[in-house]
Amino acid sequence: MSRIAPGPRGVEVQLSPAEIAILSRLPSLLGSVGADPSDPAPARLHPAAYPDDEAGSAELARLTKDDLAEGRTADLDTFSRQLAESVDGITISPSEAEAWMRVLGGARIVLASRRGLFELDDLSDLPNDDPDVALVNLLGAYQQTFAEVLLATMG
Repeated sequence: MSRIAPGPRGVEVQLSPAEIAILSRLPSLLGSVGADPSDPAPARLHPAAYPDDEAGSAELARLTKDDLAEGRTADLDTFSRQLAESVDGITISPSEAEAWMRVLGGARIVLASRRGLFELDDLSDLPNDDPDVALVNLLGAYQQTFAEVLLATMG
C-alpha cells in the first residue's frame, strides 16, 4: 500500500511492488508520444499558446521546445530513479515531488487523449472496469496526494 506523506525532511514516499510496476510504465508511455503520426497526445501535451495566431504559436514553440524537453527529461530521470527506490521508502524534496506530479500529469493527459476522454460529454458512460480510465483515476489520486502533502509541508 502506498504512503505519500509529509516528513521532517521532505515528502516520504513508499510504494508497493504492484504500484511500482504500474508506475514504471509511465516513462515509456511518455516516450511514445508522437511516434505515431495519428497520436492525439502531442496536441494535448503541447497546445497552441495562441490559438488564433498560428505563426506566433509556432515561434513560441520553436523558442521553448528545447527547454521544455530538457525539463521533461529531468523530471522523468528523477521519477524513474526514485521510483525504483520507493519500495524501501524514500524522502524526496518538494521540487522532486513537483517533478513526480508533472510526470503523473503528463501520463494522465496522454492516456486520456488516446482514449478519447477529452471528447466525451458524459464520463458516466464509460464502463467501471475500463483499465485506461482506472489508470487515469489512479494517477489523479497520486497527483492529488502529492499536492496535498506539498501544501502541508509549506505551512
